Parts: sequence; structure tokens; C-alpha cells
Amino acid sequence: MFVSVLTRKRELATLASIGMSGRQTRDMLRDEGLGYAIITILCSLTLCNSIVYGLFSLYKSAADYAQFTYPFIPVMAIYAVILLVCFITPVNAYKDSIKMTLVERLRETE
Repeated sequence: MFVSVLTRKRELATLASIGMSGRQTRDMLRDEGLGYAIITILCSLTLCNSIVYGLFSLYKSAADYAQFTYPFIPVMAIYAVILLVCFITPVNAYKDSIKMTLVERLRETE
């Protein structure tokens, strides 16, 4: 997320020069971050959980005494951290990038 904002610094400066406000930019970056978080969580819920259960099924055939328990609370805590990081990081990266004037940001070469 941080690198995405840094690599798009010139694009964000161009949007600001044609009238996009700082609040609109922050909202856009925050929405993108939350979108990435939701995609990550959905992939984790579907793909990763099916892989874990499939591996457990293989283990269960070798060890009849094994029981599958899902670590619900730690997983929810990790999802909360993912949401928090993806919500905060783009806005903080944008705040760092707007310390220069708009003209300096437009002139900056990559």
C-alpha cells in the first residue's frame, strides 16, 4: 500500500491539479486499501481454509485421534489487523507525499 502511493505520487499530483481535493484523494486511497483488505480476507476465507481442511483430512487418515479445531479468535484478530493496516497505511503515505508543493510534486521525475 505504501509503495503504491509512492509510485503514484505524480498521478495523485495531477489529479490534485485538475481539482481533486485532498479529502477526496484520502477517501479514494482509503477505499482502495479497504478493497485490498477485503480481497485478502475473502481469499483467505475460501482458498486458505479449504487448503488447511484438505491437509487436515490427509492427516486424519493417518491419525484417527486427530480433531479439527478452527482458531476463530486468532483469525479474527489477524483480520482486524489487516483491515487496520490497509485503512491507515495509504493515508499516512499520502500525508508524507503532500509535504511538497503541488508544483514540486508535478515536476518530480520517477
